[in-house]
Amino acid sequence: MPPYEAEAALRRSPEDAIAAAEATLAAVGFRITDRPRDGLLAESPGYTATRQNALLAAGRVELSAGGRTLRAAADMAGAAWMRRFLLWFPLGLGLFLSAVLGGAFFLLGARVKGFLPMAVGIPLLTVLPWAFIGPVMSRAVRRKAEAAVETLVSNAAG
Repeated sequence: MPPYEAEAALRRSPEDAIAAAEATLAAVGFRITDRPRDGLLAESPGYTATRQNALLAAGRVELSAGGRTLRAAADMAGAAWMRRFLLWFPLGLGLFLSAVLGGAFFLLGARVKGFLPMAVGIPLLTVLPWAFIGPVMSRAVRRKAEAAVETLVSNAAG
């Protein structure tokens, strides 16, 4: 997933803008990993649920104040993790349930013709909607994270 960059014109001193961004990131749970003179580097504790603050999906955020501009670059690691989760979890769940039900009916000696394919196929069909829901949700997570980074930069700039 490509990184995301945002910038805003500074309406306060660069030090005050970086301090405001630092306070916001720390309040959400980011760990400040580096604090160079004209910037800030922070890492998210992780984004594992869509009910968390969208800023956490930004992953690693690098802020820099140069001239009269505040810039942010985010690697979107949390959004990428959620995208992978929404792809693999439903697929894995469907395969697991198919294996369990198929194995149970095989061991029980399913005597009804065609019952074993149904026992394997129905769990896979139940996760089929996630082939459409997953990409929509992952794009929504990415858009929310981008909006959160934009808001962070805009508010910190003053």
